[in-house]
Amino acid sequence: MIKASVLLLSALICAIDIRVHRIPNKLSLALALPLLFDATTIELPSFLIALPFTLLISSLGKIGAGDVKLFLLLAATSGSVIFNQSYLLGMALVSLFAIAFTFALSRIKGIATPQSIAFAPSILIPFNALYLAI
Repeated sequence: MIKASVLLLSALICAIDIRVHRIPNKLSLALALPLLFDATTIELPSFLIALPFTLLISSLGKIGAGDVKLFLLLAATSGSVIFNQSYLLGMALVSLFAIAFTFALSRIKGIATPQSIAFAPSILIPFNALYLAI
């Protein structure tokens, strides 16, 4: 039940981020609840490691505050899932796919390339794949 709610909330967050490029705080908090109930311990060391790197990356790039909060939420509740090579590789692959898809879609439709790309799918798709052990 907990894993199903994490998957459902993740899909909803991704869909909203793709559509409006915003991650509502209420949905992030809703995702936090099942993750907190499923976590055996809160992973404070993972959170403290992720915090400066996430803030640095977000200040250098165009990563929004919702994406930062979402990543830090995952670091605090499921740091062991996201701090490994499989997650980082999955995140990179989903990000590259999103960039290529967005660019190709803009070329096909003959519109200007969008200035922002939804990053929640890049965060949540590999997380859910590892979290659900797919």
